[in-house]
Amino acid sequence: MDVFALVGPSGSGKSSIVDFLYGRGIMTIAEEYMESFPSEFSNKELLSKWFWIAQWLECLWNNKLKGNKLLVTDRCPLEVVPYATHGEFLLEPLKHTMKELEKHGVFIRTLYLRVPLEICFERSQTRFRLEPYRQAYGEGDLGYVASVYQFYENGIGNLWNFTIEASQKSIEELATEITKLIERSLNSEP
Repeated sequence: MDVFALVGPSGSGKSSIVDFLYGRGIMTIAEEYMESFPSEFSNKELLSKWFWIAQWLECLWNNKLKGNKLLVTDRCPLEVVPYATHGEFLLEPLKHTMKELEKHGVFIRTLYLRVPLEICFERSQTRFRLEPYRQAYGEGDLGYVASVYQFYENGIGNLWNFTIEASQKSIEELATEITKLIERSLNSEP
């Protein structure tokens, strides 16, 4: 199964694009497992991240068992790293886990939706009005958001297979670009 994970900080457009692609008939996983950890765990605790990772992997594996050949996901396990206190301890084990999935026929590619920090932060602030529960994630603290953003920027050419400049494009334009990128990537495999 080929998995294309849309990655980026909150406000980069991942959820909107996943919803759009789903509407075009592409199998997707929305980030519905975000609230998977027990409420007594803070979003910044490693414990909460292990629950999130387990839910993501379960969703992924269930899609493989159903025979799905292509899947686009909202986020990937590597993204727990900047959001958790001491999340850097998870990076290497997560990279190895994603590599192990290849032995089981699951190939994950990451597509970083690159949007300037200011735009991501502004979108997050707008989202608070619609989804006030998100304030518990620390997205209202510009210093915290900037440190998370830096993780994504530092991952260019290392953690992310593709980088898409996403700030000046509509959701439809981005979905079309991503669809073409997926097709090229799949057609270039041996």
